[in-house]
Amino acid sequence: MATPPLWTLVITAFLLGSAGTVFDSASNSFIVDLFGPDPTRLATANSRLQAIQVVSYQFIGPPLGAALFAISAGAPLVVDAVSFLAAAVLVLTIRARHTAARPDRTTTVRADIGEGVRWLWRHHGLRLLALELGLANLTLTMGTTVLVLLIVTVLHGPPAIYGVVLLAGAAGGLLGSLAAGRVRQHLRPGPGLGLSISLIAAGLLLAGFAWSIPVVAAAYALGAFGIMLWNVQAVVIRQRLIPRELMGRATSSYRLIGWGAGPIGAALGGLLGSVLGVRAPLIIGGAVLALSLVLVPRLAALEPNEPGPA
Repeated sequence: MATPPLWTLVITAFLLGSAGTVFDSASNSFIVDLFGPDPTRLATANSRLQAIQVVSYQFIGPPLGAALFAISAGAPLVVDAVSFLAAAVLVLTIRARHTAARPDRTTTVRADIGEGVRWLWRHHGLRLLALELGLANLTLTMGTTVLVLLIVTVLHGPPAIYGVVLLAGAAGGLLGSLAAGRVRQHLRPGPGLGLSISLIAAGLLLAGFAWSIPVVAAAYALGAFGIMLWNVQAVVIRQRLIPRELMGRATSSYRLIGWGAGPIGAALGGLLGSVLGVRAPLIIGGAVLALSLVLVPRLAALEPNEPGPA
């Protein structure tokens, strides 16, 4: 059997990434249509969605893909394609309870993108939230880029143990997604986001100073727990503050700012690791993220009219 050229894999990865971006932006809007603006219902829905994603992406998908690959190299792709078709059918059966009115005017894609970017940039609170997300992603990728080197070259662990550390992170993320709904119910946005940032920063610092692989695994789980707390709370804030008719466009702009910093962090992690040592990106990233806690009082004003926890 002839081997497909590399460019087909590149194009496939590009199309999947593009489709995933569209899905992620649309799903945020769809959850609001299904559950309305109530923060408790939104927190519960987003928490469960995050938990399902962690279980499917990190616990079920990788071992299932490996087992299918052992049967046939193309089997994981075929099963994946069938699963997407089944998911599309299930989505078509969902009926939203709340829908936004369709705009009467016809616009171009470029104009729609510009409107979303302008709205987000003029909203000082959400702009700050996007910048904080960007900083968190930058520092996280700085650290995770060198994590495997820390385990193998500094702590002298076998390469296979890196998978165990990733599994610990997946477990921490699952627990965080399950706890996020309750945290959102009992803490206001400012303290809740501050707790999330603190846990992520603590995970980076703990990994940077780790003296054994179990400590690295615990640090990775702690950071993943904080990431899931942040994800649910930040998504609920966006869903409540962004007008429904701008939800997709403003969310895309937000994600561009927040996630666009990731590749920069990866490059910085490699550079700092080469110049200052493998632990440096983790320690510097954790310290920088901890310093960003000074922004929490400003983040606390994102939902000023929300009643306190019962």
